[in-house]
Amino acid sequence: MKRNLLAAAIGILMGASIAGPTNAGQSDVSVFLFGRIYNDGVTAISVSEGRSEDERHPSYFLIPARMRIAQQIVMGDASLLDALARRDIAVHNVLWVQAAANGGKVIYYR
Repeated sequence: MKRNLLAAAIGILMGASIAGPTNAGQSDVSVFLFGRIYNDGVTAISVSEGRSEDERHPSYFLIPARMRIAQQIVMGDASLLDALARRDIAVHNVLWVQAAANGGKVIYYR
């Protein structure tokens, strides 16, 4: 009897602990630690100076034809334009666009 009551109490507490954060908005601490959650299927990755052999090095992306293609892809997709606007990223800063494994998009920008 005690064991069943204890298991039920633990189950209720675990359920409340899982449901609590989903009902609450994103706190300032979580924004600071993990970044803002947009839930739009777009991941934006900032590319900065790094090692030249690193694939994320800007020189890897600074081929003008690649940049124009990526910017045309963004200009042709209203959802990508909206995602960039929410993140305050200008279209001319987009370096590359990739399809993500989950069906979303990955945008590399400077």
